[in-house]
Amino acid sequence: MLHLSEWSAWLLWAAVAGGTAVLVFGARHAVSFAVRLARKIGMSRLAIGATIVSLGTTAPEAFTSVTAAFLGEGGLALGNGVGSVICNAALIFGLTCLLSSVVKRGVHVRYAYLQLAAGLLLAAAVFLLFVFKNIPSTLLFPRWLGALFLAFLAAYLYHQAAGRTEVPPPEEPDVAGRSGERLPPTPLLLAGLAGALVLVAAGSRLLVGAVVALSGRYGVPTDLLAVTMVALGTSLPELAVGIGAIVQKQADIAVGNVMGANVLNILFVVGASATASPLEVGPQFLYLHLPTMVLILAAMAVFIRDGKGAIPRWQGGALLGVYGTYLFVLFKTVL
Repeated sequence: MLHLSEWSAWLLWAAVAGGTAVLVFGARHAVSFAVRLARKIGMSRLAIGATIVSLGTTAPEAFTSVTAAFLGEGGLALGNGVGSVICNAALIFGLTCLLSSVVKRGVHVRYAYLQLAAGLLLAAAVFLLFVFKNIPSTLLFPRWLGALFLAFLAAYLYHQAAGRTEVPPPEEPDVAGRSGERLPPTPLLLAGLAGALVLVAAGSRLLVGAVVALSGRYGVPTDLLAVTMVALGTSLPELAVGIGAIVQKQADIAVGNVMGANVLNILFVVGASATASPLEVGPQFLYLHLPTMVLILAAMAVFIRDGKGAIPRWQGGALLGVYGTYLFVLFKTVL
């Protein structure tokens, strides 16, 4: 695993920062090249936004978790997926509501219920595994469940591409493929896409290796680092989209992007990781991570559903408060 265990602590932290930067940079350019390529071959704008762009914003989480699963770090893989949902829903959505008074109620209601259903599906699967396996400490999220989640993902993507959802594609000012743009030749687009994916894979490998080495150096469980530092790092694309959308007075795009990413983090990231290798589910997932995720997703659904007009800023502050409390409890259990 890159023999990072022999590196000094400051080099490992630099590797975490560098791996995250390379990961996010590669994912962003992979989306850009993929959108150009899709337009080159004639895909519709809706299909591009519903599939390629939304999958692209979750590429950091997916590559990181699948890499961790292949390296035998199942707790890190699952923790990154669950932690990214918590980060997106509590931190990014909370900040969006707190900083902007234009996030409308009643928008994307079905999508709010869809992400809550995905969260309940994951929580129910883990708790049922715990009940039937009757193991008090660690259990495994099996490959067949990962494959089932990927089947749900295929149905979801078909539903998106068919144009039956209400979430607009999370377009960014510098995402390629605008009307009137002269597109490069197809071989050049393919080469650019391949290069960007290589960067994503390399950044994922460096990030996972550094986090595993740090967890061993400090005696901190890898799933704790995964649901905090790794999840925040791999959620930077969603955070960037959210801030950009707020600045441009397009807060609904930020909300749609967060909810779309949450669905994919559960179905795609967890499903692909578990299919690659059974995921280790530690006890903290049962009594802290998954209940917190479901609570936050349920709160989002209530905030978006109830009433009309803008979502009050205090509700965004409440979600940030839940996130802060979650982090406090999390670190309190290991310190």
